[in-house]
Amino acid sequence: MDNFADFIVNYIENKKIHDIQGWLNQLKAYQWKSASGTQRYSDAVFITKDYWKDSTNILHTPNNDNIWYYHCDKIRKWGGMRTISPDNARAFKKSVIFLMQNDLDGNSDLANCIVCGTRIAMASKIYYFSDPLRWTIYDSRVGYALHQLIFEYAKDRQITPESVFPGNSFCLPDSQTDRRNPVYAVGRCYGSEQRSLWSFLWTSHLHRRIANKLNMMMSYKPDHFLSDQPQWELPHIEMVFFVIGDKKWVDDSGKTHSEVIQKQSLVRGDYAGICPRCGHALKIRQSQITGELYAGCTNYPACTYKGSRSH
Repeated sequence: MDNFADFIVNYIENKKIHDIQGWLNQLKAYQWKSASGTQRYSDAVFITKDYWKDSTNILHTPNNDNIWYYHCDKIRKWGGMRTISPDNARAFKKSVIFLMQNDLDGNSDLANCIVCGTRIAMASKIYYFSDPLRWTIYDSRVGYALHQLIFEYAKDRQITPESVFPGNSFCLPDSQTDRRNPVYAVGRCYGSEQRSLWSFLWTSHLHRRIANKLNMMMSYKPDHFLSDQPQWELPHIEMVFFVIGDKKWVDDSGKTHSEVIQKQSLVRGDYAGICPRCGHALKIRQSQITGELYAGCTNYPACTYKGSRSH
């Protein structure tokens, strides 16, 4: 895992992915749409702090089944997941307590592990908000980014992707990811609790190692963080993986990534480099008046930069 973490740190810092280079630039590119408008990594850190505090307070409250259920349902709605039952919530609470009491990783004996794994995309959000410095969100974007990085690592080492982690098989938390990455096809999480659980635990520990390495290697730190001082943390690594895994990124022809990008025609929503004015990511937008595509700054309305039209 340590060599793979080193590779990821250097690869993201030195290679252009979606025409964006560097950990901090990838982090600044993170954004999502909510009912209150476009939110960015600073908003994600604020939300994480809020949910983390709620989880901690509820778990220290006696007879907390009902309030814990509503807390899980709030997380479920935030994550855009399906409905959750009181029984699911109680199972997740047992899992959270188990994770607090046991320092598990991908090499742990999972035979007696009571962590829920079959709905890992949702479960990992609940585990994450119980301790975002230990556990990460494991959804399709993180899974897709991780598998592509496995492919890049294997290509660099001239080995097969399957041999990177002998004896273990990663499990992707979303069936769409299989179809989006034909280079490194892997199994789905459905009906495979041990594999999905192993993937979540392993990815969380990988993110911890990456954060530690960035803190040792990088002089710059994110502006928004959970701890008392600026540092790279699991949520930052996770958000960079979100950006990387959000778009199709496959090189199965021996061409360099830049050559593949040049051949792909940009469409609405694609990343299009760095804004020359403020340094935030550019995204392909579409004019509501003319229908033309252009590179618009994701820092809008603070920055109103617009690149050339008709991409």
